[in-house]
Amino acid sequence: MRKMEMIFIKPTLSEIAKELGIAVSTVSRALNKKEGISEDLRKKVLDKALKMGYIDEIPKIIQQSQNIIGVIIPNIQNPFFLTFLKGIETILFRMNHRFIVCNTDEDVVKERVYLKWLSESKVKGVIAAPAFSISGETNINLYKKINQYIPVVLYDREFYETQEFDSVIVDNQAAIVDGVRHLHEKGHKRIGILLSKRGNYCIEERHKGFMKALRYFNLKTENKWILENLYPSSSAEEKLNSFFELDNRPTAMIATNHDISYSFLRIAKKYNIKVPDDISLLGFSEVPENEIVNPPLTVIKQPILEIGNIAATAMLTRIENRNKEVSQIVLKTTIVERKSIKNITKKGRG
Repeated sequence: MRKMEMIFIKPTLSEIAKELGIAVSTVSRALNKKEGISEDLRKKVLDKALKMGYIDEIPKIIQQSQNIIGVIIPNIQNPFFLTFLKGIETILFRMNHRFIVCNTDEDVVKERVYLKWLSESKVKGVIAAPAFSISGETNINLYKKINQYIPVVLYDREFYETQEFDSVIVDNQAAIVDGVRHLHEKGHKRIGILLSKRGNYCIEERHKGFMKALRYFNLKTENKWILENLYPSSSAEEKLNSFFELDNRPTAMIATNHDISYSFLRIAKKYNIKVPDDISLLGFSEVPENEIVNPPLTVIKQPILEIGNIAATAMLTRIENRNKEVSQIVLKTTIVERKSIKNITKKGRG
């Protein structure tokens, strides 16, 4: 493991510039293929960067690349990512491109292995939903390194530390605020939230949205109504068991992904707690099963196919023009109303 991490330790641009006797800005322009640098000087900078370990043999590999895109997904069993893959396939196939899928299982170490493998393979770019550990650890530096030579487009989640990647995401905070508004309009004032893996960009944003909505609608929650790290499923089941044994439960809960919604329904049934009569549930992500589950699930819907279409288009555009301005697209969610939320207003009860 130590040997793997040593691969990513590199000298600074200043050290390369000092070795060559040129300005740091010149080194940066040469490595990033900017205009105004002669091919001879660019070659000298690349050679020195290779010898000093600043870069690997990535530039040589890219010259041999075929029309293949690497796609990083965090959970191949999650219907969100299957629909997303359909979205990118529609665009890439039409443009005579293929793609390789790498499933990280939300594991930053496994992701690191895949990223290094993709950088050594003949891919033209990487479309990725980066992995985040519970502590917030990511492979951001490796993504930055790869992005110097082949395009990286992020989807579903971003890195807080940088804005240098093309990306397409939904407004996760606004999605949860809209969800709380929907519940509030149905008369709910005691609301909790079911959070998947903390540290993950999407989950952190959805938690921020929840706290923002509580302040906006002047609502209060309790710590025991905020369930965290419901990942993997074994952890979710244990925490949901404890939740359903509470004497003082909220009238409604918001799930932050598809798996948690269904775990909640399953454990509620075990405790003979009826949704929505005893407690309401607002899910997150639209899948076909939402219509046939009992009760049919009201959800926050993400435009998943559109996310895939845009991510693939952004990748092809970036391949054609490496110097274009960074594109960061934020899409809106909608609420699909079914039968899992009870109207407890006076009008609803009447």
